[in-house]
Amino acid sequence: WEEPEDGPSASVQKILEVYPHNLPLLVTTGDHALLTSEILDFFVKEASGSGADVVVGLTAYALVKRAFPHSRRTVLRFGKEEFCGCNLFVFFNPQTIRLIQFWRHLEQDRKRPIRLFRHLGPLMVLRYAMGRVTLRECLNYVGKRFDLRIREVLLPFPEAAVDVDKPEDLLLVEEILSQKI
Repeated sequence: WEEPEDGPSASVQKILEVYPHNLPLLVTTGDHALLTSEILDFFVKEASGSGADVVVGLTAYALVKRAFPHSRRTVLRFGKEEFCGCNLFVFFNPQTIRLIQFWRHLEQDRKRPIRLFRHLGPLMVLRYAMGRVTLRECLNYVGKRFDLRIREVLLPFPEAAVDVDKPEDLLLVEEILSQKI
């Protein structure tokens, strides 16, 4: 654990700069209230077998919506596929610092997909707006830009997509936890 910086990417960048040999590096956020050892074990196992330099955890939005129909989550749309981020990442080598520096630029637009894609160029924005970019194409495009293999792990746990950003998220987490007791 390290004292957080002014955002997740800055925190990760600091860790990789201060401890460049402590890899692979598993990253999550402090507001990930429903994170369990089962979710982590699944994610780490899948990420470790991916052959990637960077792995991001995602959950299908349909799974999240079915489990928590009244919860408002940020949805990432790639063609006909919809995902929710899970605040789970693994960085496997020091070269990933280039991607983390780019990530810092993206953080300010993280809730606005069109703005995110602007950082990737006009063709990508157009293809995204037309629903013609798959998740894999996007990850490959970004990976190529930074000479990295970026892969996703699709988590079968809807609670992996629940973080606590607002009061209604806290109420949802409390409700979910009360049902497990």
